Formats: sequence, structure tokens, C-alpha cells
Amino acid sequence: MKKFYLLFASLSVVYITAKSQTSQLRIKNDSLVKNIARKRSIDKDFNKQDYSNQFLLDSVIVTANKFPQKQSATGKVISLINKDQLILNNGKTISEVLNEQVGIQIGGAFGSLGTLMPVYTRGAASGRTLILIDGIPIYNPTQNNEFDLNLLNIQNIERVEILKGAQSTLYGSDAIAGVINFMSPKPQGSRQAFLNAQLSSGSFNTNKAGIEWGANLGKFSFIVQNNFTNSSGFSYAKDTFTNKTFANNPFNGYNNNVTLNYNISPTLTLKNYYRNSYYKNNIDAGAFVDEKDFTSSNNNFVTGIYANLKINQSSLTFNYQYSENKILNINDSLDRPTFTTFSSDRYYGKSEFLELYAHIKISKSFRLLAGIDYRFNNINSQYYSLSAFGPFTADLPDTSVGLGALYSSLYWTNKSEKLNIDLGGRINFHSQYGDNSTFTFNPSYNFDNHFRIFGSVSSGFRAPSLFQLYSSYGNANLNPEKSFNTEIGVSQSHSILKTRLVYFNRVIENGIDFDYVNFKYFNYNEQRVNGLEIENNLQITKNFNFLLNYTYIDIKEFGQSRITSNDTTYQYGLKRPKHNLNLTLGYKFLPSLYGTLSAKYLSSRYDVGGYQSPDILLDAYWIFNAHLQYTYSSKLLIYLDCRNLTDTQFYETYGYQNSPMNVTLGLTLKL
Repeated sequence: MKKFYLLFASLSVVYITAKSQTSQLRIKNDSLVKNIARKRSIDKDFNKQDYSNQFLLDSVIVTANKFPQKQSATGKVISLINKDQLILNNGKTISEVLNEQVGIQIGGAFGSLGTLMPVYTRGAASGRTLILIDGIPIYNPTQNNEFDLNLLNIQNIERVEILKGAQSTLYGSDAIAGVINFMSPKPQGSRQAFLNAQLSSGSFNTNKAGIEWGANLGKFSFIVQNNFTNSSGFSYAKDTFTNKTFANNPFNGYNNNVTLNYNISPTLTLKNYYRNSYYKNNIDAGAFVDEKDFTSSNNNFVTGIYANLKINQSSLTFNYQYSENKILNINDSLDRPTFTTFSSDRYYGKSEFLELYAHIKISKSFRLLAGIDYRFNNINSQYYSLSAFGPFTADLPDTSVGLGALYSSLYWTNKSEKLNIDLGGRINFHSQYGDNSTFTFNPSYNFDNHFRIFGSVSSGFRAPSLFQLYSSYGNANLNPEKSFNTEIGVSQSHSILKTRLVYFNRVIENGIDFDYVNFKYFNYNEQRVNGLEIENNLQITKNFNFLLNYTYIDIKEFGQSRITSNDTTYQYGLKRPKHNLNLTLGYKFLPSLYGTLSAKYLSSRYDVGGYQSPDILLDAYWIFNAHLQYTYSSKLLIYLDCRNLTDTQFYETYGYQNSPMNVTLGLTLKL
């Protein structure tokens, strides 16, 4: 199937390229097309960037309902990280950028490159936030259906939309706490050809290089992105010995993306894309334990087709995506005596996603979204180890699961466009668990251009992953996870101050968790979460702005004890603090010189203390960062980024240290 699809895609590229050459003659003489292209050009100077926090009423978003709309037209809570904000975060990883957003916490964001980084949204455990790329789910079926953020490069992202709350009605399984949509760059307006480059070097011998090039040839356009990262790294495991012999964890990786766009007509658009991401890094043996020859290789290959047909003010969209994930962990323990002298652990995962949905404008007040989608997942694994007792093997043969769905949403707005209501439902058809359904109800009301109130009531669904069901840690008797969610919020937007306040509540039944006594996955009875999100953007002067976001989370879990096999109640969630605060001061010293000073505070939180041991309380911490960027011209930007200015030492995960102070110097070129 894959070979046939790649052959078809390659032939289509040849055909599209040939057709585009003949279309160029018509385009060159079409002044109307030229004028439209100039108006759409986004080749703007670095000096015109907007660094404000994007929760404005007039922000245009697409993730909330799968079609472009103003944020004021939906009751859903969504945050936007635009391209200007991403540029201001040059030198950081995408996980570090997400870690500064309200309601989001990224585990391991301050660890060495290659560290697994679970996403915690509104206090939900990892695996409850669905990752999207250009609106399509992307995940690894061999690893609890989570996506490894190490496989993303910030330079390959145009913008990020974070949609919080249960989104299973539109996006299906795993969207219990929200979705994060990473959006790829599009052809750059009227520029027939373009070339952008990025170079940086920093602490731990970390060097990055990237190039983005492409062309807009009338009806046909393409973008190619290549990025490389090399780092000596540091030991992630905490060294408590006096001899300080823990080895660094080097990292080597690349990202190669190709996107082909073909506008067959003013109403029909096709896109074909290929993404290949890879990295290899050294990992430690465990908490407080080093291992010099333990390596992990991770590879993700994705290809797909997108088609969009516009009919008046309605549209029909088709998506097909094929994805492969390969992981190889090799531990050669000959350098120090251990029980196991060699082990090899291989994982292979394949997933396919098929979707067809229509957006229909029924009238000025009514819009309808209706669609179908289907997910297919397949995994297998092979484990081999050698010890004093001889060889040992444990294989998981090919195992598959399918999940189909029908979904629809009806959107209504009154004549004054002040009252908006979104009502939607979804029916899932799971190959193992049968039928189940979810719903969403999102009203909002705009009092005027400055004040609004919004809320939602929704349900969520998460099916156990193949790994959780059938791996050596799996439990074939797991039940799917279900949630019920409510939220209400208010926002105000003025030229000087913009504020958003949101209260949310989530109840999860049959939650899936890991039993640290028996080393198996299990269903806990219930989890209850209450929380509060506050965002403020204060423009103190023309050149001085202040951003603040704060998240409060209160978690109560009724589940398996981590010391015995008895039931217990936890008044907290592992690794998730009650208080999470982010502050940023930005100042424009000169028209070409802009700087920020930021701070992050995390209150104390618990982590697993070890086998049949009480949970460990990790200390609260403050961390400070600084960023300075100088615009030499509209084509060249130079930046200096410094993280952990005070060299604070703390634990994100018990037994693993954070990154010490580190500095990155880099530049961005537009040619």
C-alpha cells in the first residue's frame, strides 16, 4: 500500500510540475492575479513584528471548528502563538515555548535534548492532549499514542493554536484535555522564489542549522525545509556521587519536510506533503543512575494528501495521512557490570488517517460542519537481552485496531453577531469497544467590541493504546476513558489592557494509569479537576509591555495505591503543581533592538518515589530567562537567548536534573 501510494504521489508531482510551467505564461500577463498576490504578501520587515499575547477578540483561528473564524465567534478557549512570537523565541525548542503558555506544562522541557516530554494540559495526565499538524492527528501508537515533541523543529512551524477543554467531538480519541495544532508555512505571497536560513550555536556544543526554500510558480508552489541539530548534551540523571563521572547525553537529529501545493482552479486546491524526522541520543539507566552506552534512535515518516473544494461560501475537505514510527533502544552494558550485559528493544508503529468533512453555510446565521474519519493503528516489537542466565526474547506480533466516527456541529449566530452557539455530537465505532458518543455545547456572548462571556459543556473519550493493551506492561481488560467537562470565562480587550479569566472543571471515569506495584496499566475509579486560568497583557508604554499568565489546578484521584495494591485517594496529580506562573517583560530599546526578561514559577508537586515507596514532594522553583534580538535589516536578524539565568537547580522528574544556565547565539536570514 505504501509503495503504491508513494509511486502515485511521485507521478503526480511530475505531472504538476509540468503543468505549472505552461501556466506561468498566463500568470505573467494577468495583472489582476499580480495585484491579489501583492496584497497577500507576507514578506514584511522584522521591525513590524507583533509580540502581544494573541487572545484578542478579532484573532482569526481555524482549530476551534475546522474553518477560519474570529475568536469572538466561538465559545471555545483557544490561544494563538503567531510567527512573530515564534521568532522572538529563537534559540528555544518548541517544548520550551509551549511550557510558557497558560494551562500547559511540558514535562522535561528543561531536560537534555531527546528527553521524553509529556504534555499536561489543565492538569490532565500525559496522553490526554492530542497533537495535530495542519489539523491532522499525529501520534506514535507504540508509545501510548503520544507524539514525541523532539521530532518537531520550531523553525518549521508558522503558528500554533492551542485549543483547551474536551475536543473529542471534532478530533476524536485522546482529545480529553485539548488539542495543540502546529501549522506549517504556506507559499510566501507573490515571491516567485525565496530562501530563508537559520544558524545558531550555544552551550553544550549545541549547533543548529536550517534552510527553508521554495517558489510560487502561479498555480504550483512548493516549500522545502531542512534542519539539523547536534549537541554534546549533559547528563540528565542526577549525579549524587562525589566523583562526578556521569557521562553527557549527546544528541544528533534532522528534520526534512517537503510540501507541494497545486491550485487546480480558483475553487480546487491540492496539497501533497512528506515529513521525515530523526534523532539519536544517549539516555541514562534511570533516576540517579548513569549509563554510558545506552542509546535511543527515533524516526518518524509522514506523507499525505489534502484536497479542498470551495463551493460559494461552503467547502468540502479530504485528508489522507500515512505515518510510520520506528524506535530502537540498545543498551550495551559491558563498560560496567550489571545484571543484563546487552539488550535490544525495537518498536514499529504504523498509522493511517482518513477524513472527509463539509463546511456548509446554510444562511447568514447558520453554519453546518459534518464529517467522517477513520484511524487505523498497527504495532509490533522485538526485545532481546543477554545476561548471565543466557538470552531472553519477548516479541509482540503485529497487532491492530481501527476507530471510525461520524461527527457534526451546528453553529448559530444572531443578527447582531453578539450571541453565538455551537452544538455538536460524535459517534465512534471502535473495533474492540464498540459504539460510544461525545457531545459539545459552546455558547458565547459579545457585549460589545471589548467585553465577552463564554462557556462550554462537553464530554471526552480516550481509547487505550495498543501499547497499553498488549505490551509487556499491557492490560487487555482496560476500559476506555471518559470525561465530562464544564468551563466558563470572561474576557476584555482594550488598547492598554487585555484580560481573560477562565474557570474549568473536569471529571474522568475509568482513567488509565500505570500501577507502579505490579507494573501494569489499570483503570482508576475517578479523577476530579478544578482549575483557573488568568491571562493579562498590559501595554505600559508604546515600547514597554508586560505579559502574565497563571494557572491554578486542584486534582483529586481515586485509584491504585503506589505502595500497595489497595485503593487510595490522592489529593494531587503526579508532576503537576497547583500553581504555575509565567511573567514576561518586553522592551523596545531602539526601533531595531528588542529584549525580554521572563520568569517562571512552579509550586511544589509530587513524583513517584520508587518501587513500593511513598511519593516524593519536589521543591517549588523560580527560573529566569532573557532574550535580545537586533534587526540589522529587513533581511537579517541576530539574537541572543539565555535560559536559567541564575543557574537554578531543581527537579522536574525525581532523580533527573534540569539544564544549567545555557546561552544561544544565532541569526536568521531572508534572501
